[in-house]
Amino acid sequence: MEFAPRSEHIWLLARDDNKVAIHDTAMLARIEEFAVQAPSGIFFTNRAARMGF
Repeated sequence: MEFAPRSEHIWLLARDDNKVAIHDTAMLARIEEFAVQAPSGIFFTNRAARMGF
């Protein structure tokens, strides 16, 4: 699970299903879903240099 920098979207990683789902946090609705090979470990660049997450 990863929030966009301004928390307008949340990216949910479904490792066992090999997919990523993007949800709008205000509307609580799915925006997009796509297949990804082994999606665990995905994070945004605004968090890349921060330790301890």
